[in-house]
Amino acid sequence: MKELIRYSEQNQNVEALKGKYGVEGEEWGCVTCIKNVVFVIAYKGAKVVDYVLPEVYDGFLTCSDGTTIPVENSRLSLDLGSTVSAQGSLQLRAVN
Repeated sequence: MKELIRYSEQNQNVEALKGKYGVEGEEWGCVTCIKNVVFVIAYKGAKVVDYVLPEVYDGFLTCSDGTTIPVENSRLSLDLGSTVSAQGSLQLRAVN
């Protein structure tokens, strides 16, 4: 069950759903979970072999050179060139 949080900033009522949030910084990039979405950012020149993500649906990361990197079975492997970075968003299988 989701819990509603209410707070006020400068006379504005703002509502937000309480959920699970987290960031895991790695040498090669960053994995951030906000509610039911996992954001992945891979820095230029990143190399990763079989990195295990939270349980997400299959998807892909988009590279700065226009190519894509598949993410299957919640595992990420990539080898980017020194001028290429990548990013993408994937949906969690379990609802937070």
